Amino acid sequence: TTTGDGQLTALRLLGALHNLGSKTRLSEARKIIQTLPQVLKNIYVSEYQKNLVMDHPELASILDETQKMLEMRGRVLIRKSGTEPTIRVMIEGQELDEIDSYASAICAVIERISRDENEV
Repeated sequence: TTTGDGQLTALRLLGALHNLGSKTRLSEARKIIQTLPQVLKNIYVSEYQKNLVMDHPELASILDETQKMLEMRGRVLIRKSGTEPTIRVMIEGQELDEIDSYASAICAVIERISRDENEV
C-alpha cells in the first residue's frame, strides 16, 4: 500500500486506546505495555529482485521455522521498502541474542536468493 508506517501505527494505537476505554489516556496506557528487544536489519536487494526474493519458497520456509521457534514469545516481519532497494527484516522477542541470530539467518537466506537470482 501507499500508506506510511506512521499512519498505520497511529490508527492501531487509537484502536487499542479505544478498546481500553474512552477515558484512558495515552500516558496511562503506556504503563501496561511490555517492551521487547527488537532487531531491524536492511538487506540491499535490487528493485527487480524484490518480488522474486519475497516469493521464494526458501524464504517462506525459514520464516515459518523462525516463527515456530519463537512461538508466542515474539514476532517476525519481513517487508519490501517502498522507497529503497531494500528488504527489511524485523524480529521482536524476549532474548536479544536469540532474535539477532534468527535475523542474521534470515538475512543470509535473502542475500543468497538475491545472489542466485542475479546469476540467472
